[in-house]
Amino acid sequence: MKKLTTAVMVGALLMLGGAGTSFAVSFTNQKVCSVFIPDNWRDTVIAGSKWTVETCQAYAAAVLAELHQLGCITKDGFAFGDPGDATTLATAPEPNCGW
Repeated sequence: MKKLTTAVMVGALLMLGGAGTSFAVSFTNQKVCSVFIPDNWRDTVIAGSKWTVETCQAYAAAVLAELHQLGCITKDGFAFGDPGDATTLATAPEPNCGW
């Protein structure tokens, strides 16, 4: 399967202008919602543009997580705010990605 995938990628490069062609890739900051039980498990999902801190808190409750945390993934790294629980909302990170 690996050889087939490589062959398809090489073929696509050649069709698009050859191996010397460079492609510009743009990246937009992405907000994420991370829910977890400390020292046990964590799940981080991409948060849609209409997600709010309350949506992230509700997602945590739905999957039986103890805490929720707002995050922002940038081209240079990531940031998380302080976590919140079932009664306290999490704080937005800096940069905040629209939280």
